[in-house]
Amino acid sequence: MALTYKIAQLIKSLRIKEWRVYVGLSLFGLAFGSSDFFIFIKGLFKLIPLIFFYMSIAYLTNNIFDAEGDSLNLRKRDKNPFAQKLLKAREGLLFLAVLVSSAIILALLVYDLAGLINYLIGLFLVIFYSMPPLRFKEKPFIDLLSHSLFFGVTIFLLGYFIVSRDIFVDAFLLLGIVVYSIQLELRNEIEDFHADFSAGYKTTAVYLGFKKSNVLLIIISSLLVIISILVLKNQGVSFLLSLIPLVLIPAFSTAKIEYNVRMRIIDAYVIIFSLLILLLKHSIFWQ
Repeated sequence: MALTYKIAQLIKSLRIKEWRVYVGLSLFGLAFGSSDFFIFIKGLFKLIPLIFFYMSIAYLTNNIFDAEGDSLNLRKRDKNPFAQKLLKAREGLLFLAVLVSSAIILALLVYDLAGLINYLIGLFLVIFYSMPPLRFKEKPFIDLLSHSLFFGVTIFLLGYFIVSRDIFVDAFLLLGIVVYSIQLELRNEIEDFHADFSAGYKTTAVYLGFKKSNVLLIIISSLLVIISILVLKNQGVSFLLSLIPLVLIPAFSTAKIEYNVRMRIIDAYVIIFSLLILLLKHSIFWQ
């Protein structure tokens, strides 16, 4: 019974419900690199275990080394068995070692050199984002930059390199992924601002302060829309049509709209934009 309970708590510590955005980004990479629907489906069977190990490692490491801070955060305490002292750190580290070993073995079997290097870099970053002595999450601006890689470009390429060996991807598209990932991380830091401040975490949001962080979030969100226009232009959309997303900037930057609504607007736009890019790149992909 005790072992079953421990396993259940370890699974809970993976916080699988929170993966959807990043799993979606890896699926976008897979679809973007696939030349037809059957290649996509074949690649999907390879991607599922790879993304499972990758996301598990990221969230487990975070829960182990953020236990003290999460114990002060009502939004996260109930999601973290280590913060509730239901699991010991050494139990988590043992499970982490098993996950990392399994992930590397699987990556060696699936990827060629470029894909393998990308996956290993991603694993390094997701581990040391939370784990001392590097602990990137407590280094202002480096926290945003590292997140833009391991939960941005790297995770997109994680899906892309399963089906493609072409290393030349639209630079503006990759830049857009970087900016969106930074936006997601800054949002998370703003939402955790008071708990992180109390715990003494030196995140970018804590370093800048609450008001300046929100201003930066608006700037980054606006930049995301501008970059998406450049991507649309590269995909052959006419200049006037590609300017349509500009109407979003006043919509999510005004204080009259609630914070959560503004963030949902951005998320909805990213989903619609991603589907549009796939349709433009693969005109017969879903036929």
